[in-house]
Amino acid sequence: MKFPSRRAAPLTGAASIVLHFVGFALIGQVGETASPSPDRVVDLLEGGPVQILIGAYISLVSVALLVWFTATLRSRLVVAEGGTGQFSAAALAGGVVAGASLAIGFAAIGQAALRAEDEAIDPQIATVLYDLYRAMLSGPVPIGFAVLIGATAVVSFRSELFPSWLAWASVVIAIGCVSPLLFIFALAALVWVFVVSIWLAVGDPAPLDAVIQDGQRSDEDIPDS
Repeated sequence: MKFPSRRAAPLTGAASIVLHFVGFALIGQVGETASPSPDRVVDLLEGGPVQILIGAYISLVSVALLVWFTATLRSRLVVAEGGTGQFSAAALAGGVVAGASLAIGFAAIGQAALRAEDEAIDPQIATVLYDLYRAMLSGPVPIGFAVLIGATAVVSFRSELFPSWLAWASVVIAIGCVSPLLFIFALAALVWVFVVSIWLAVGDPAPLDAVIQDGQRSDEDIPDS
């Protein structure tokens, strides 16, 4: 009996997004504004450090699932793309950049909450960690998603891996992630991950199976040296 990894693995994307929003909700007011005063940051952190710390931990787990999903998506893309897999590799790199940046941001805000729980946190330290958290979410994360989603769109147009409406939506989101509205489109990117995750999980794997079987037959045809 085969383990149904080809069906289950894409769902790591959907699980990642669910956990991401749960963690983000627990982190809560810390993200209410881009540039609060140092005293305001301290108030936010000391107002619920345990809740923020739990939210940061859940969000870090969501990052692990996001990277797993990206690797799963890359495996589908490289089969659909063929050749050297240039855009498949770009998609993987973009997903890793987005995941790593999210991890740095959540680790920073989690460390700030940990300090606030153990002792009175210095306003300057609190502000630095908070600014790092915000900088990751509003800079490298959207850029990473832009590469991931844009590369996926290119492969989809070439291979029809996804329906045309999803490919065009991918183009819009990828462009939006490098526009002045990047923070809004970063949220759209999370929705994109959820949709693509479900699509890959419930879609017909027959084309992928056919390619894999053809590859196995080709290997069998090669005589032993």
